[in-house]
Amino acid sequence: MILRLLALASLNLALGGMLITRFALPSAEVERAAPTRLADTLPQAGPTAPSLSLPTEPSLSERHLFAPLPVAEEPVAEEPQDVAPPPDLKLVGVINGTGTTVALIRLPDESTLRAWVGQDVAGWTVVAISNHAVILTDGNQRHEYQLDPPETEAQPSEDGQ
Repeated sequence: MILRLLALASLNLALGGMLITRFALPSAEVERAAPTRLADTLPQAGPTAPSLSLPTEPSLSERHLFAPLPVAEEPVAEEPQDVAPPPDLKLVGVINGTGTTVALIRLPDESTLRAWVGQDVAGWTVVAISNHAVILTDGNQRHEYQLDPPETEAQPSEDGQ
């Protein structure tokens, strides 16, 4: 029984090998194409093609492992000369409601204004309101007004003063 199985398996392998060589592999009669190089398939550079130059920095193998990398200097932005100071405002409270937050801002004339994000306050626009701060912008600069910490009563010291 084992001999029959071995004989059938070897016959199967022989027939499979013959079929593969006959149909899957190209025959000797088919003329084989010459292998092409990738450079031959790319378009040739014309007279208008930009020239490439090699980098002037040392390669990684030539540079010391722990040497600092060269850093390009960033141009220093000049601040405009006519920058208006932020308005004299004071954040006196923040109200957190369902879906909206309102900042209570004291104006220079001592009146209190309720402000929402997007509202204009003294020529500046409210861009953000958090639990303890409000941020206003005039388009060029931003200013953050912080809520003052609550005043605490002075605690008497241990010696009674």
